[in-house]
Amino acid sequence: MTVWTRNHMLRQSGFALLFIAALTIDFRSGDSIHYVDESEYQQSARTLLHNGSLTDTDGGPLIGRPPGYPAVIAAAYAIAERPLAGKIENGFLLLAAAMILAAIARRIQLRSYVLVPYVVTGCPLILYANSLLYPQILGCLLLSISVLLLATETLSPRHALAAGLTWGVLCLAIPSFILLSPIIAAFVAFRHYQIRWINIRLSLIAMFATLLVILPWTIRNYVDFHKLILVSTNGGKNLLIGNSPITTANSGRTVDVIAQCERVHPGMNDYEADTAMGKCAIDWISQHKESAALLYIKKVVNYFNYRNEIATRNESSKLYDWVEFLTYYPLLFLAILRLARLREDPLKRIEKLIYILYFANAFVSAIFFTRLRFRIPFDFLLIAVVAAFLYSCWTKHATRAFLPPNKASLG
Repeated sequence: MTVWTRNHMLRQSGFALLFIAALTIDFRSGDSIHYVDESEYQQSARTLLHNGSLTDTDGGPLIGRPPGYPAVIAAAYAIAERPLAGKIENGFLLLAAAMILAAIARRIQLRSYVLVPYVVTGCPLILYANSLLYPQILGCLLLSISVLLLATETLSPRHALAAGLTWGVLCLAIPSFILLSPIIAAFVAFRHYQIRWINIRLSLIAMFATLLVILPWTIRNYVDFHKLILVSTNGGKNLLIGNSPITTANSGRTVDVIAQCERVHPGMNDYEADTAMGKCAIDWISQHKESAALLYIKKVVNYFNYRNEIATRNESSKLYDWVEFLTYYPLLFLAILRLARLREDPLKRIEKLIYILYFANAFVSAIFFTRLRFRIPFDFLLIAVVAAFLYSCWTKHATRAFLPPNKASLG
């Protein structure tokens, strides 16, 4: 059996294992809905499927949720209108995302793609997210495609256009990625560590493509609400959740921050309430600069936490926490260990982008509040780096084991 054949069989077996694990968890979960956000995503998908537009429970145009993931759920509900259909769809999205991730790992270390599906299967948080009606698995796929396109060694206008369109869809699914867009633009513009017109042009193409995807929804919001709302309202509320007198580094949505905002009054629509909460958050930050700065630092650190305080108490478990502890920190440790070997093994371009996005997101997320599920697409990306690093270490060890002692010591 040749090396290629063996690796091909291992890779196929790994993807089969991942897909079976994902579907097994999906079927065990069934049609159950655990979180409020899942119910809201499902409701949005149903109105899109039956009414042809996103509407709230009163039939008015919806503004509080982004349209990306409800559209994906609606596609599954067109076949079978039940939560299990959306979860099975997540399983297919996860499989596709793992295949893209394997291509990323291959860019770093040629044969390391073999390890990728096994490492993904060994990450319980990713498999758990696959069984929920949350956009994180879709985020894994779209983020991986964007990184694969943007970090190619010979970036062409076609690659930049495709990456920008993919990033735009990602922003419509998870609007927080809009805040990372300047980092993507800068990465492309300074890809050769100096200003070159061709790189600036590629950066502009990518950002133009992103806006091209988002703009129709922004126009829809302006027509319906006469307000300039890029994707959805929630920014003000999320800012208040993460910046209030009762907020802690790990509290998230477990605290009732709306009661802390005197600007919110009955009868306000979603836009008015969200704007009022955003102003309350800014008021508190401006009046308590030191406390806000300290809280921000704590939230940055909490980004790397293995557990969260959650509002749905019956969904928390010490066992789940320990499993996440024992799987996340080894992944993070190996990623940091890879950085420690920069001198002898410089980072590839695609690795640089992954690290930049991973750690930059800690500082961006901390503006609002940090949650494990928000980190899932970035943990997913990190798997490619770790898989390549593990394969590199294994091959070096194997080479030393088969060399004569005098040559192994020189290697």
